[in-house]
Amino acid sequence: MKLLSFLTKSLVLSLVIGTVAFAQTVTLTAEQRIAIRAGGAGAKAAITAALSAAGVNVSDATAVSAAVQALVADVGGSDVAAIEAVSAAATEAVAEAGGNVEAAASGASAGAVTAAAAAPGATSATIAAAAQAASSGASKGAVTAAAAAPGATAASVAAAASSASSGASKGAVAAAATSTNSAASGAVAAVAQAAATGSSSGAVTAAATSTNATVRAAVASVAQSSSSGSASGAVTAAAANNVSTTAVAAASATGSTTGASSAATATGNDAVAVVNAANAGATQGATDAATEAGGTTTEVADVADAAADAGQEVVDVVETPE
Repeated sequence: MKLLSFLTKSLVLSLVIGTVAFAQTVTLTAEQRIAIRAGGAGAKAAITAALSAAGVNVSDATAVSAAVQALVADVGGSDVAAIEAVSAAATEAVAEAGGNVEAAASGASAGAVTAAAAAPGATSATIAAAAQAASSGASKGAVTAAAAAPGATAASVAAAASSASSGASKGAVAAAATSTNSAASGAVAAVAQAAATGSSSGAVTAAATSTNATVRAAVASVAQSSSSGSASGAVTAAAANNVSTTAVAAASATGSTTGASSAATATGNDAVAVVNAANAGATQGATDAATEAGGTTTEVADVADAAADAGQEVVDVVETPE
């Protein structure tokens, strides 16, 4: 059994690894950490090598989630830029290997939230920022890999965005809800909103800047799928951890629509079309998740209304700017 190095972060890593069970421990060299923080192809290569050396089965959801969770806590720490870089590289590496993208994204956001909550002076704002960075990176990595895959279509890229966003929200919400730090457990909705913002922003940005023309033409579709995944993942995790599903649904919808519209504007896309698509996706995702969680007709309707109303507030601002 290999041991995680980098002793200055051993406490954080022990907290992260203690929450999951997996047969392999991923060990990074100092050179690999530097490459991962730098992002790009070098980061992806370093993570691929580390996962391979540890014998991680990328199709095993538990192993993937645990490995990525440890990687993000190790390399990312409390540095949001590093968190986004390692989350993107890890998710892209797993996706390219045909692995479980949702598990990779879940591990990324869970690792970021757990490490941020364990950091000295942690606040709800720093924890939410970590969740947003990890979710953004995971969605970017998933969309980038899907867009580059042979025979990529708008549907296949949208599906990747949905999977990554769902995983990122599940991981972030669950980690916050079960944290022993009240700054995290008392701010689950804020974490859900941040994760959704990051996911939709990352997915839309990656799609809009893709070298694949088919993907660039499907930004609204990607935004809708990402938002649906985020809301679904957030509501599912909230229900599993006895957190208000209506509050989380509303927060996720706000985050998804905000992130999608901002990314659309920044990349020169039609923000109105994108934000409406994101709102529709968030509402549908939240509704489906509430139904699957066994909610009553009234409870499901409340979740749907909360998501739709929250998203519509952002839509109204985008459609009628002051």
